[in-house]
Amino acid sequence: MKGGRMGYEIRAMSFGEILDAGFRIVRDHAAVLVGISALMHVPMALLAPGSPFAAATATPPLLGAEITRVAIVMALALLGGPIVTTATAWAVGELYVGRPASLEPALRAAGKILLPLSGTVLLLYLVVGLVCGLIAGAGAALMILGHRPAGLLVLVLALPAAVFYAFLSFLLLWPVMVLERSFGRQALGRSRALMRGNLLRGFGITIVGAAIVSVLGGVLQIALGYIPVLGPLGVGLARSAGGAYTTTVLVLLYFDIRCRKEAFDLEHLAELVARQAPVAPALA
Repeated sequence: MKGGRMGYEIRAMSFGEILDAGFRIVRDHAAVLVGISALMHVPMALLAPGSPFAAATATPPLLGAEITRVAIVMALALLGGPIVTTATAWAVGELYVGRPASLEPALRAAGKILLPLSGTVLLLYLVVGLVCGLIAGAGAALMILGHRPAGLLVLVLALPAAVFYAFLSFLLLWPVMVLERSFGRQALGRSRALMRGNLLRGFGITIVGAAIVSVLGGVLQIALGYIPVLGPLGVGLARSAGGAYTTTVLVLLYFDIRCRKEAFDLEHLAELVARQAPVAPALA
């Protein structure tokens, strides 16, 4: 998997290889990837209920301090989440193809596309909400018209199936936006095209990756959570590593599918060869 200055070997990978490569990339570049994620997760852990830092803000007036704490946490989640995910995805993409990446350029790249990225996510929510609303309306109409079993079937099966399908179809939306600079309807269509025929693969990698993060993160939080003062910091770093790993696996899945569908590995190799080929001297 590992390469020299050319970076990592870009190729189609098996299920387990993607998960393993995610660990290697996060381990090799922890200062950058975990550092980016820590910008959000560490402050949130320090302000979590029960943390000594949160308790310090609970001096009178209690209600005002609690409102301030909640407002800061919400701002970190709503604004910091997209920035951190975008910066991490950009950094992983750069590192995977053999280019250097650091904290400042990653955040700068995230800031440049934050507005169209947010608009695309809102469009996604709008589309999914509209489809789910139509399905829910159809189920309710069937029940009103006396077809109660059919209506319940639509609400219990069709509605969750639609949400599940949308989640998998647009699983690669974030890498598409960050790495291809594609937004709006084009980005939604691009994610669907890449995921077509790979829904089960995407589901499996997402579930297993999330399980790994949950188990390891839970163990670390239990081990570190009771350490005075430094405990919340350790918990925040554990969550940062988990967040970095989740995004890394998603980006690797994106490259894996592009290698399978579009021969991206051969395209990238040809680009490297062309870049390193000696320039022929001009004829006199």
